[in-house]
Amino acid sequence: MLSPRHNNKDEPNYVNQSHNCISKYLVIISKFMSNLIKEIYLIERVDQLIRLGATGCPDEFIHTLGITKTKLFRTIHTMKELGAPISYNFAIQSYVYEQHVGFKFGFYAK
Repeated sequence: MLSPRHNNKDEPNYVNQSHNCISKYLVIISKFMSNLIKEIYLIERVDQLIRLGATGCPDEFIHTLGITKTKLFRTIHTMKELGAPISYNFAIQSYVYEQHVGFKFGFYAK
């Protein structure tokens, strides 16, 4: 009699296949979460610099953040989709909020 984990070449080993599939999904989820956290940190940094009036023009802003111009524009677009009233003020050469808003992601003590 064969055990459930026998190695007959004609029959797949479902236990190992399931384990491999689950492992692959866990790696994908882990990478996704890592990237999501990085994006949230970037949004928090952009928010901070806008509040401080320290963004400068887009070229200065990307230099400060250490990202590409495309990444900056995508991040600002994402923030706008989340409801941030961001605009660029040409007179002061800086990104600004058109009204007072707050952004917080994470836990804090009450």
